[in-house]
Amino acid sequence: MRAFNAILMRDIRLAFRTGGSWVLGSVFMAIFISLCAIALGGQMAELRRLAAPLLWLAIVFSMLLSFTTIFQSDYRQGTLTQIALSGTSTLTLALAKWAAFLCLGFLPLFFVTPIIGTFLGLSGQSLLATLLALALAAPALAAYVTLAGAIFCSRTGAGFLAVLLVTPFLVPLLIFGLEAGTAFQTEGWAAVEIRLLAGLSLLSIAIGLPASAAALRVNLEPS
Repeated sequence: MRAFNAILMRDIRLAFRTGGSWVLGSVFMAIFISLCAIALGGQMAELRRLAAPLLWLAIVFSMLLSFTTIFQSDYRQGTLTQIALSGTSTLTLALAKWAAFLCLGFLPLFFVTPIIGTFLGLSGQSLLATLLALALAAPALAAYVTLAGAIFCSRTGAGFLAVLLVTPFLVPLLIFGLEAGTAFQTEGWAAVEIRLLAGLSLLSIAIGLPASAAALRVNLEPS
């Protein structure tokens, strides 16, 4: 637990010292939504109808674009090797990096979502349902992005490969997330889709984080 806390707090401090690089995902999200609004001709009826899917896509793309920030710089500087040599398990390392990415890669997007959702014309109930579904799916999204970061931490220019690797895992989360948001508006917490999304998120964490630890072990092995 001490190693986990140390790595987590270190990553958060470093992110704030870089001068706000952790908000780049929010900037990309705003640009993506603006371009979609322009492409749809600024028609509020269409924007309102597609608001939830657009928000989901914007958040997923923003998180995917940040996968290199999780491990790559520490790998190049030898920090990951030093952490491994200190006796910290790769699973603890993966857990700490996953938690840091949730704080730095997802939370800014989550806080911006109500503003963008209001701009798109989402009602209060629809916005609340979308936020709930995003909160349930966020740990799973972060787990798969962490997995991509762990696999490609020793390679540069692997963005396209990371997207190809992670997308099949993200599609079910997108589908169940949108369905959960819709069902919550009519059935509330009793909606089956809410429980399915929560279960899928837990399953994704159980798969993604051990796989991330295994990928780190492979990348940190002496060649």
